[in-house]
Amino acid sequence: DLNADWRLALTGTPLENHVGELWSLFRILNPGLLGSWEQFRERFAGPIERLKDPAGREALARVVRPFILRRTKGEVARDLPARTEMRRVVTLSAAERRLYDEARMIALASLTGAPEAEAGGDKRFAVLAALTRLRQLACHPRLHDASSKVGSSKLRALLELVDELRENGHRALIFSQFTSHLALVREALDARQATYLYLDGQTPVAERVRRVDSFQRGEAELFLISLKAGGTGLNLTAADFVLHLDPWWNPAVEDQATDRAHRIGQTRPVTVYRLVAKGTIEEAILEMHEEKRDLVAGVLEGTSGAARLSTEELLELIRAGEGEEGAETDELGDAVEQAADEAAPSDSGAPQAPAAGSSAHLEEPLSKLFERFSAHLHAELSRGTAKTYVWSLRRLSTWIEESEGSSLDRFAAAQLESFIARYCEANAAFLSTGTGKVTRSVLNRLAKFAAPTD
Repeated sequence: DLNADWRLALTGTPLENHVGELWSLFRILNPGLLGSWEQFRERFAGPIERLKDPAGREALARVVRPFILRRTKGEVARDLPARTEMRRVVTLSAAERRLYDEARMIALASLTGAPEAEAGGDKRFAVLAALTRLRQLACHPRLHDASSKVGSSKLRALLELVDELRENGHRALIFSQFTSHLALVREALDARQATYLYLDGQTPVAERVRRVDSFQRGEAELFLISLKAGGTGLNLTAADFVLHLDPWWNPAVEDQATDRAHRIGQTRPVTVYRLVAKGTIEEAILEMHEEKRDLVAGVLEGTSGAARLSTEELLELIRAGEGEEGAETDELGDAVEQAADEAAPSDSGAPQAPAAGSSAHLEEPLSKLFERFSAHLHAELSRGTAKTYVWSLRRLSTWIEESEGSSLDRFAAAQLESFIARYCEANAAFLSTGTGKVTRSVLNRLAKFAAPTD
């Protein structure tokens, strides 16, 4: 116990991952306010994280609100230049896709259905280790196998972006959670004779200060920084671009890193790029970011919040890659691509839109599409993998939308409506979870095409 008349906690992130973090703060600030840990779990953590109970969120917000003084950057730094966030999607090469899918399939084979006692005594740790391997493969094959000769599509995309920034006189911060990834970036920048500085957890404090001052004086075009080592406590307003090479689990960590450039003292607009490998776990992590933001808003502001991920939900992140481009098991995805091919692209390569009121070029492909899915639905459900078709569902929705889905005839629309109903019925439990939220949003997009127009 602390013997103090006043207790004050200063933090920009009182809550990042789960509501238990708030209990830890108040255990020091106001002992007893939230009860014992067991009482807190029963009254707040359980209902909020497992059941997503809005009453629990609102009750916790009411209890802690009198003790929190919150100021956002928008409220205290209104003259700060704008910050623009952009996502640059990177398509893996065929060789990269094979490596990624092989690693995912091996992980699923060893972890799916395995009891907690397996995988070194802790299934959760084994799942997290598998997720790390997939995240590394989404960045560069050499992060998984140093002897690999397969190149990195993400590194190529980064270098293209860096070349463009250098040509136009911009300066950038480049963040990655993997120092080994930054090492590969350094090799490529050396070959281009780009000027850069580097900082990670092994950089001595005095040297950190020297390198920061050097960058602020304009002595380097780029600053490569390990996310967890340099994401806080640095003033790097000389940069007007921030590049995130790989998504971290918690968006607050990335936001803090971005704020090394977008902070008081910045005089230019700041542009943030996130490089994301298409059809990989990185897309799933970005979906999780929104749920994390909801969690903070839910407790601090009393709005809707997100649940904490269980071990099985983490395993679903590994399954999330199923059905993406290049995967032999993607029955629905293959059908989508076949339907798109049969839609007769124009000379420019863009999908050819149907004439008003006509769906002749859509009817047969969609008929085959839903017939194929119906044949596989129950078999996939028995293996517990049908819910991972969310990625293919998103592709299907996008393709129908681009091909004027409003022109679907009654037969195709009825098939789509039947498919959505069967999917929701068979996956009711999954759709009620936090990770099922993504699938629900995609199904809602599809549902608007199920009402045919004459």
